[in-house]
Amino acid sequence: MTIFTLDSNTDMRLLKEEALDQIIAGKVILIPTETQYCLCCNSEKVTAMKALNRIKKRDGSIPTAVFVRNWEHASVLVENAPLGMQTFLNRFWPGPLTLVAKTDRPEWYGVVSESGDVGLRCSSHPFLRELVSMSFHYLTATSANVHGMVPSIDPGTLTNWLAGDIELFIFDPTIKKDAVPSTVISIAERKLQILREGAIEFSEIERVWRKTVAWRVV
Repeated sequence: MTIFTLDSNTDMRLLKEEALDQIIAGKVILIPTETQYCLCCNSEKVTAMKALNRIKKRDGSIPTAVFVRNWEHASVLVENAPLGMQTFLNRFWPGPLTLVAKTDRPEWYGVVSESGDVGLRCSSHPFLRELVSMSFHYLTATSANVHGMVPSIDPGTLTNWLAGDIELFIFDPTIKKDAVPSTVISIAERKLQILREGAIEFSEIERVWRKTVAWRVV
């Protein structure tokens, strides 16, 4: 495993190219978000998704979210989004908010759930944002952990766990030890549902939602 640290001595252009090359080759890499680390690969490559699920010790029936550049990039995957959705998301994206919505793209192994839902995340982490912008494919946005266990941000724990499974670890020393994951909301049932409170408080999401979108809050 090769470990690169994001600091002033890092050649960011070469590192982004190396990360993208690994993703194109169907490999899984470990990269930082604005909250915690994530396991990232090409979500549209089945062999890469199977490798990801093997690392997380889960089967393909458990979906993973994908990164998007912005609402325009996300909206092509979302079915029947409410009016005002872009205005609402402009308040939280880029940032630690994951949106679950219905999609008309059902045959997407490891990404779309059995009920036809897809998870979307627009990260504010500078390195990750550029990587997502450079990619022609949707990249996975799943936490760095075995399914059902608490994600770790400790580099020693991560390298011991992932040794032999990934070749590239991009370490960000600015990630805090007490970092919390993204907040997860759903509009899949044509109403706002709060699935997990994380870095963004429910009250703030509900306040902005009531001002921008017509659907009710549950």
